[in-house]
Amino acid sequence: MHTTGNFFKFFTVLFCLFSNIYLYAQEITISGQVIDKNTKEPLIGANILVKGTTIGATTDIDGNFIIHGDIRQPVVIGSYLGYATQEIT
Repeated sequence: MHTTGNFFKFFTVLFCLFSNIYLYAQEITISGQVIDKNTKEPLIGANILVKGTTIGATTDIDGNFIIHGDIRQPVVIGSYLGYATQEIT
């Protein structure tokens, strides 16, 4: 029984170590600029959302955005009134 107890202690310690590494590794930053394909003008106020989350941002006056967060799958969805919604991986 002593060996089984040591195994569970060892497993618990490893689990705690690796789960913390996993949690910290997910904090990333996504940034970019949204522009019109034809005119190359920035799109002010475009909505950028990380797929499957509530994490998102709106573009500034230059069309730039920055998203910080716990993002496990960096797929962003961009939308703007009058334009087709796009999904970018």
